[in-house]
Amino acid sequence: MSSHQPRNVLGRSSYPEYLRIGEILRKETVGGILLIIAAALALIWANSPFSDSYFALRDFEFGYEPWHLKLSVGHWAADGLLAIFFFLVGLELKREFVAGDLR
Repeated sequence: MSSHQPRNVLGRSSYPEYLRIGEILRKETVGGILLIIAAALALIWANSPFSDSYFALRDFEFGYEPWHLKLSVGHWAADGLLAIFFFLVGLELKREFVAGDLR
């Protein structure tokens, strides 16, 4: 019998590996590539024979009704994610005005 232990593929990774993966995912290019891949997959899915499931997901509503926040996934994406995007753009502009090239 071998004293070799089987390697657990889906087991908990080591801390240095966790740090390395976190560092890779924090790079701007990785985020951009992931967004391009997600957009391409969404375009393919929306124009495929399975487009009914895409539009059903887009029109699925959730949220808190008394505050008029029961919106479809499409509205959450359009309104909520755009608000977050412009908030981050504003923070980046402020940083450029205070400490960057535009000061």
